[in-house]
Amino acid sequence: VALDVSHNPLGASGAATLATAIRSLPYLTSLDCSGTSASDAGAAAIAQSLRPDAGDGTPPPLAALAMTGCSIKAPGGAAFTALLQAPGALPHLLELGLGWNNIRGDEAAALAQAALSFRGGQLARFCGLPLASLRRGELPPVPPLSERDRRRRPIVDPREELHLQGCGCGPPGAHALAALLPALAARYRLRAIVLPYQDLGDDGAIAIASAAAAHCPELSFVMLSRNDVGHAATSQLRALLPDLDDMALRINNRGG
Repeated sequence: VALDVSHNPLGASGAATLATAIRSLPYLTSLDCSGTSASDAGAAAIAQSLRPDAGDGTPPPLAALAMTGCSIKAPGGAAFTALLQAPGALPHLLELGLGWNNIRGDEAAALAQAALSFRGGQLARFCGLPLASLRRGELPPVPPLSERDRRRRPIVDPREELHLQGCGCGPPGAHALAALLPALAARYRLRAIVLPYQDLGDDGAIAIASAAAAHCPELSFVMLSRNDVGHAATSQLRALLPDLDDMALRINNRGG
């Protein structure tokens, strides 16, 4: 059974009310609360209701949970980190969507680590990232390049390009991807990393660039455009990847 309440203006109080009903839905396998303005309080209420020790009854056998674009910050992120770390929690979960929120900094890194460690690595999709295929060493397919793209960027063998676009993984997804990058770089001669429109923010972009600088010595093109990266972080990205000029390192954010 799937319940989709996405893009309804639930707010924190509505999400909390929904949280009280979740444990009475024994056949619920998919819950989409994206775009509901649940905020930290609503997200924490839903996360708490899904813990096995939360109270009467048992949580539903969720395989997919989406809270994308819900105005969640560090406290809500911490609630989901604790949920993923709780013994016996969400035994059927394969997909967790928390992209396009404002979970940043240390909590983004902690949430990423909890997602990667969840049930020994059994989360298939996290914040839009195809974790299962990335863990198997499979690069996502590179979409066909337009003629404009071909003129403005180096042409790289698709087997040497990590290309994800627009899934809005945010800093939590960026930290998870950065943790997986060493294994991918050991398997592939990565020469391009293309991650536009991912809502990476400063720390997500720096996490990706730091991992790339450490593990991808043959990079010739990195695109991190439209990721809300500021001036100081932009300077740090250029320092991390000094061999890439402005055409090879595409940032194009508010930081320049």
